[in-house]
Amino acid sequence: MAKRYRVVFMGVRKGDADFKTEMGGLGVAPETVAEILAKAPVILKEETVPREALAGRTGYDSEFLGVFDRGATPQLSNQLNSVTLLEQTVHPCDPNIATCDGDFWVFYDQLLRVLTDNMASIVNPWGTTSEYNGGADCGDGEGIIDCEPNNIGANPDPVKLAGWYFDLPLTGERSVSDALIREGKVIFVPYVPEASPCGAGGDTVVMEMDACTGGQTTKPQFDINEDGIIDENDFINIGTADDPILVAPSGMRAEGKLQPPAILRIPGTDKERKYFSSSRGKIVTVDEKAVTLGITYWLEFE
Repeated sequence: MAKRYRVVFMGVRKGDADFKTEMGGLGVAPETVAEILAKAPVILKEETVPREALAGRTGYDSEFLGVFDRGATPQLSNQLNSVTLLEQTVHPCDPNIATCDGDFWVFYDQLLRVLTDNMASIVNPWGTTSEYNGGADCGDGEGIIDCEPNNIGANPDPVKLAGWYFDLPLTGERSVSDALIREGKVIFVPYVPEASPCGAGGDTVVMEMDACTGGQTTKPQFDINEDGIIDENDFINIGTADDPILVAPSGMRAEGKLQPPAILRIPGTDKERKYFSSSRGKIVTVDEKAVTLGITYWLEFE
């Protein structure tokens, strides 16, 4: 039997009518367009049900991973010894390279936090823990042997990394509000209260990191030079002039305790503005690259 594939397209659409017109111009039958609109944005591979699709690359869905204890064996109490979480840390500022404020890098008068990208150093990070036929991952033997990419089923074959973690590094730093997930990035606002119990101030770090790896994003998210454009000029160099290492900052420090943002797209641009209510009685704004909005749809062929 021929394998069936679904090709995924993403784009910004004005609405259903615009989408129908464009698809009609490509020769797609009206009933097919109606089906696409009804089923988008759920994207399924062959013989995959929606519950499985939501589990993502790790193969875990509603399964309880366990309590994480990095000093225990296993580190995740409900998993095999081989399963753990990927650690991401702060890349501390080097005063021999840049202006620093503690671990924060100072560029354009902004205090910036840089995270590691430890996923990049791992060979086959989504590989599974068991092997078949002399060393290949069990999951690579699809059609040869039956493997389950988690810790349940007849042939449990859990991935090596079931997720990630990041320890908030500042003394007293804590996250007391919900995180947001937008276009593969996680946004949250950890807070460091004042030392005085009567104080109403403190500082917040507006964080935006890769939701899958917990590390730095591959593209800049903040308009750190405030030129109205988020581009390669918003990378920062954490290397030297002779050996530059350009990275996207993962966080910006701001005064006061900030609440999770309200987000509005800036018309006529590829930016969005996040509005944070501050304990200091003002609204703090941060301009970032806007998410891609529109319909996700697919075209099936054999």
